[in-house]
Amino acid sequence: MKKLLTLILGVVSWAAFGQTAIPHTNDFSTYPGTGWSEMSATRGNPCTVVSATSSTWSGDGFANVGFTGAARVNIWLSSQDDWLLSPVLSTTAGSNYLVSFDAALTPYGATSSGAFDTDDTVFVVVSYDGGTTWNISDAVVKIHQGNQPGNTATAYSGVFTATGTSTKLGWAAYSTSGGADEDFFIDNVSITIATTLPCTAPFFSEYTEGASGYEKALELYNPNSTPLSVAGYSVKLFTNGASLASNTFTF
Repeated sequence: MKKLLTLILGVVSWAAFGQTAIPHTNDFSTYPGTGWSEMSATRGNPCTVVSATSSTWSGDGFANVGFTGAARVNIWLSSQDDWLLSPVLSTTAGSNYLVSFDAALTPYGATSSGAFDTDDTVFVVVSYDGGTTWNISDAVVKIHQGNQPGNTATAYSGVFTATGTSTKLGWAAYSTSGGADEDFFIDNVSITIATTLPCTAPFFSEYTEGASGYEKALELYNPNSTPLSVAGYSVKLFTNGASLASNTFTF
């Protein structure tokens, strides 16, 4: 009985050591990287796994320069649902973590800058139970037509707060109607403890008034390195502390 108990405890201990420690990096010098994997899963809350082992992600040269050193997914299908998965990461509940990576977008097989269709999106999704459950609402990065990269390295980042000791990340490429035929790349993935939380959302950085008091201006600051499309943004005016907006300005 004593030997059996020792064996069981040994198995439990080995499972804990099987997780990947943070900080964790992947430069895709070997694809997909130690502990990394693929899957296909529908977009939803939760996502439904179609294939637990395969997708159209593959190894390639970053922005189609060379043939190794990056991960690539060709986005062109009318029902695309391809995921690239990190290892199970060892996390501490309540701690903040930063995921950062470089991305590029080109036409299929080319090296010039590509362009997403309106239905093309790449999410970085967090699974807070080590990959058992995936919800698209848990995305910490969303790359689409409004903030897409060009054919050179563009930095993206997101912050998440772990809820348990096992966490996993997924890069999910989706397209619903096809049309564009683009290659999307990621490289230089880094997952670290977030000691200082980065500002990734646009915010109002300045408010000014003219001499008469009727000329007013707001400055919107974009803290990211990629251009920000304000199409669909709106600003509501609440006069003198009113509870209802007296005017709405839509860009």
